[in-house]
Amino acid sequence: MAARIQGVPEEELAARLHLGADQVRTMLEVTAWRAVWRFEARGADGLWEGRHSGWQGSAEVRNRTAEEFGAELVRGFRMSSRYPGDGTHWRLRVWWHQEGDPAGARFRYVSGPDSAARHPGDTPS
Repeated sequence: MAARIQGVPEEELAARLHLGADQVRTMLEVTAWRAVWRFEARGADGLWEGRHSGWQGSAEVRNRTAEEFGAELVRGFRMSSRYPGDGTHWRLRVWWHQEGDPAGARFRYVSGPDSAARHPGDTPS
């Protein structure tokens, strides 16, 4: 599961495990990983802070990488009423199982006035 979260393709997982592609696909479709995520915005004082409980959450994810799930969260956030606009610095972190050390996030995305044209998936982190 950890390899898939990090982006290893199904075919490579099957080869590593000495299993058929169908077996691995089935395993990934029935086994969920818990993604925990948090959006934060940079305040006027320059510090990062979570706005309110609607900016964090968790979900069971099946057969998707942390980058795929994170990109989906970013797209949904940009279309939501909570989106602070392109002129605001904000970031997203996605962890596996529980929120923890920022360096341990499986997906990280930062956006601000100077990066508004970048889209999730352009640069994996």
